[in-house]
Amino acid sequence: PSSKEKSRYAAQVVVYELKQGSWVSARALGPKDDEDEGNPAEEEEAATECAEDGEVSWSEMHLFSRKAATKAFRVVAWNAQEEVVLNVKLKQKMSFALTAPDFGELRGGDKVYGFYFAAAEQADETAAAVRNALEELKHPRASESLASFEAVRNATVEAAARQEADPSFSPSQALEHAYSKTHPQEEEEDNPTSTSGEPPSPSEDDVVIEPITNVSDFRHDTHVVFNAEKSRYEGLPQGWTHVNKQFGVELDKVPQTGQVPTVLLMLEETLKRLNGLQVTGIFRVAPDGEDCRDAREAIDSGEGWDKFEDVHVVATLIKQFFRDLPPVGLLNRLDDHNVAKIAHVATHPDEEDPDALIRSVLDATLDAPHRSLLDWLFDLMADVVLRADANKMTSKNMAIVMSPNLYSTALGHGDPMAAITMAQKVADCTNAILDWRLRQRAAA
Repeated sequence: PSSKEKSRYAAQVVVYELKQGSWVSARALGPKDDEDEGNPAEEEEAATECAEDGEVSWSEMHLFSRKAATKAFRVVAWNAQEEVVLNVKLKQKMSFALTAPDFGELRGGDKVYGFYFAAAEQADETAAAVRNALEELKHPRASESLASFEAVRNATVEAAARQEADPSFSPSQALEHAYSKTHPQEEEEDNPTSTSGEPPSPSEDDVVIEPITNVSDFRHDTHVVFNAEKSRYEGLPQGWTHVNKQFGVELDKVPQTGQVPTVLLMLEETLKRLNGLQVTGIFRVAPDGEDCRDAREAIDSGEGWDKFEDVHVVATLIKQFFRDLPPVGLLNRLDDHNVAKIAHVATHPDEEDPDALIRSVLDATLDAPHRSLLDWLFDLMADVVLRADANKMTSKNMAIVMSPNLYSTALGHGDPMAAITMAQKVADCTNAILDWRLRQRAAA
């Protein structure tokens, strides 16, 4: 980017281009892409290779603005190898639309570019930024217009006369006619119908784009690091705060340490540091709702929460993490049949070995990340139960307060009575798994 350009917005995306009706991952631009139109046959072959590879990579995308005689914008993206994969000047006739919560399309002439976002919030922010830029191109501020007062007056008089002579000439058409007379039409792309498959190259006299093929000319103003102690990314550029969201996020998208979400490890350390395991009714007593909301929002925004004084806030946040874990509750993954079977066998050990059953069900139904998550949780619950003399939280009490956060009865249980019955089975299943974990620890 030129030193005269300013990054108005940044996002983390995977860039695609629509070629022959299919989305293919954008490849790095080279010197030839900035100078030649490209050979259609070669581009078709490159598109086929790209589609066959199926390889995608995250890129850093920026919306650059530059104010010269008129304001102009371009969208530039480069990958982790600092290779430019997109370099497009925005035009008035372009459009940007979200076709899915996490996917947007930039359309202009025969060119269609796709952007996959890490989160829906980032997709919404990017769409707003690009649309605002396009709106500024279509309706520049008066200070940016080169039209003189005389030109405006003459165009207005001409439009009024035309409207009087032709009643079908509407006021909106008159306004558009006057606008077209006083604002020079935007130049067309150098090669709008090119089949090269690459973004149009900037011309030498382009007021916005200076040809770039060596992105070593740009400067990184931020350095992002992950603070495991506070479970947050620090140094994020504007528009990337969604990366710090911890609650209500799929497990594979949450920062982890040893296959356990770092936010849970932070909350566990805080709970123990405040001697929360000794507090009567821990995980059962509800905290102040506002304090809990403030703490959760601070963690999700990356601001950090250094005011943990109420152990019940910490315990409730742990429960909320599991309650809001998408797409389903942790014990929903066992399926209803296995949940009911574990609940039954736990009280009828003469029918089947409960330990063997629990182990086989967990091994068969949970993948490694979710199994690690379950092991972490039940270890923490066991730590609480082992101090039941002080906190009054027995195995049964812990199962009762924790099980509603591990299973959603709304899935497939439209009958209220069936949902209540299933909820009791889930509590019994949770109790059985907790007792099994306690037995494992005692044996070790």
